[in-house]
Amino acid sequence: MSEPAKEPDKVKFCNGCGHSMHDPSSIIIEYWSSHHTVYFCWCHACGWRGEVVEVKRMITTETEE
Repeated sequence: MSEPAKEPDKVKFCNGCGHSMHDPSSIIIEYWSSHHTVYFCWCHACGWRGEVVEVKRMITTETEE
């Protein structure tokens, strides 16, 4: 028997309402765009949908105090 596909651990909660994305009615689809990992998410609880991009490197400046 094959095991069911494991959901990505990167997206755990909905960005819109905070509901668990591990709800079997919600959707998480992982795909790649160039060198970025992107998760398309749809929350069953509130209907929010969108893409979450994994950030591996970020360059920023320091603000003056």
